[in-house]
Amino acid sequence: MKVFFLVLLVALANVLNAQEDYANGESEKEFALRFSGNNMVGLNLTVPATLLMGAEHFSPRYSLLFRRMLQSNKALRIWANYEILDDYSEDITTADAVPTGANTFEYRADYRSSYRTDVRVGMDWSKPDRAISAVYGADIFAGYESYHFGTNYTPYFLDTANCSNCWVPSPFEATRSEKGELEYLLLGADFSIGCLFRPSEKTEVTLQWTPEITSRSELHSFSDDATALRAIRNDGISFNFRGVELFVGIRF
Repeated sequence: MKVFFLVLLVALANVLNAQEDYANGESEKEFALRFSGNNMVGLNLTVPATLLMGAEHFSPRYSLLFRRMLQSNKALRIWANYEILDDYSEDITTADAVPTGANTFEYRADYRSSYRTDVRVGMDWSKPDRAISAVYGADIFAGYESYHFGTNYTPYFLDTANCSNCWVPSPFEATRSEKGELEYLLLGADFSIGCLFRPSEKTEVTLQWTPEITSRSELHSFSDDATALRAIRNDGISFNFRGVELFVGIRF
């Protein structure tokens, strides 16, 4: 949290310097021209910023953003995203121990992993002659989502030949697994609104909220357990309101 406020203070300090330029007679047009460069490359730094504040990001998204100024207040933007939706895996210490006989039981360890990738194309608008400006935009996107899940069953038995209470992996039964997977084609659109900071002539910092609507079309599915597959199937249309994200970019 301290680092986040430090970034804001630096940005505000640069804004105050920019306001001094106005006071010294620099026109708004001259001020806008100092923010030179028609292109911008940026990164989504929400995940490292969240970690620095001592919090945990439950659905981390990594983004690479390119913006091309078409007019002084309008830009074409293209960005690629990789998002981890779920990453969970139990081991022996957290798995359920289920009795299967008088002297046998098995560990049942669940696992899940899910991710999505997409590419977005859209436009955004902001004030070119402001060190701090509102910014809003819209995109359409296409992507891919993959979901893998399953359970590993590890049999144990009571080895009374060596000690009175020795539970060891069974030499008579191999570990077995039940697994499943789902793959989707994604099509959707989003709308973004946020605040754009220009702390220097070549640097942009954006705090942006980007809710989205997504249509999922199933590409492939497989499962050893049809009931589990039905429980997680998520095709159709969904809304994702997400949280505020932090982007930092360099103009050139």
